[in-house]
Amino acid sequence: MGTDQPEESAFSACEVTGEVLPRSALVRFQGKLVSERGKQILLDQIRSGEAGGLVQKLLPGPWRRFGCVLLDNVILFFTSDIVSFAIGYRIGEHLRQTHASAMQIQQALHEMQLWGAVIGFALNVAYYGLMHYFFGSTIGKFAGKEKVIRADGGKITFLQSIVRELIMWFGCVFVIALIAFKGIAGMAVGEAMLVFWLLFDWLFIIVDRHDRRALHDRLAGTRVIFSDGRGG
Repeated sequence: MGTDQPEESAFSACEVTGEVLPRSALVRFQGKLVSERGKQILLDQIRSGEAGGLVQKLLPGPWRRFGCVLLDNVILFFTSDIVSFAIGYRIGEHLRQTHASAMQIQQALHEMQLWGAVIGFALNVAYYGLMHYFFGSTIGKFAGKEKVIRADGGKITFLQSIVRELIMWFGCVFVIALIAFKGIAGMAVGEAMLVFWLLFDWLFIIVDRHDRRALHDRLAGTRVIFSDGRGG
């Protein structure tokens, strides 16, 4: 009386190493059917630059990532504008009804600018941090088919998500400090320093063509990949 042997699945050859294995032992990576060894060879080629344009398919480039962030900030801009208008209207009505002096109006404007900068900083960190933690993507990243993960490939933790955004938007601290100490006149200088910080942070994506990790990704232990499974 014989025993039934499980049927072996169909065999195929790895398109990188040529080794013949059951199809169940092969994976689709960068459009090729490869073994684990073949996949590792492709990854090593990407890291060493030998695979040419493969890195552009594996990781989102700087312009794509910029477009996603731009869309998110358009949404945040209109949201913060609505909140700022509502608060400013109430303060303006209070100053008008109390017949405030020119000095009181100037002081109120200073406080509004300061709190606006603080709320803007908090709004950016909360929006990006919570969206990345719960969904892996923001609205902009959903549109661009991107998501944030840990550097080792796992799901981003809450602490990583918040730290990542605190680093990215650290330049807002310059805006808040300069408004606090220099008044409204310090706002333009603070915003210029914020832009400089964001450009410096973004420079890492452009310079490192093999890893595409911004400074905030490196320090927080995260990376941005395609959310549609491109690149494995």
